[in-house]
Amino acid sequence: DKLDESMIATAYDNGILSWRSKKSFSSDVVRLTNLFLEQPENHFIKEFAEEVASLGMTAIFELTHPEARIVVSQQEPSFKLLHVRDNLTGEYVLLNKQHGIHHFLAKYPVPRVRMYAEHTLSSMIDTLTDMQNSEGYVVQFKNGDMMKIKCPWYIRLHKSITFLRERDIAELVLNEEL
Repeated sequence: DKLDESMIATAYDNGILSWRSKKSFSSDVVRLTNLFLEQPENHFIKEFAEEVASLGMTAIFELTHPEARIVVSQQEPSFKLLHVRDNLTGEYVLLNKQHGIHHFLAKYPVPRVRMYAEHTLSSMIDTLTDMQNSEGYVVQFKNGDMMKIKCPWYIRLHKSITFLRERDIAELVLNEEL
């Protein structure tokens, strides 16, 4: 699933493992992440990320939060693992069933983004036309390359929020989607 989210990852900042967004260690979504992970029931996520980092890998998550809405309204905060990346090789290791990361996933019940390994690309594309309240999918190919495919509903609403063109807003009103 491609969640309507903010990407959050671990990184060392002055020798201390910290959370970061794409561009910042101190953005609003990083602040929300820290608040979410300070809750006792979420400490295992921090422990998982620390163990992963100690092995030279980066844990990459998606934060969805009512206070960090992009397009899709969120009722509750959610923090889901997207991937784990080897800092030396650049390999995304979750799809490698032989990789030691799976030992840590068994040890820590970290919520993960839903995966559709059994679906074909064409079957996923076919679902996009009727999809609503979702962004779409991230497709990862066997060679590790990835691409996003977004549903028309999301693209139309995102465009109206980010570009604020009058014709986009008018179209939303006419389609009763505003």
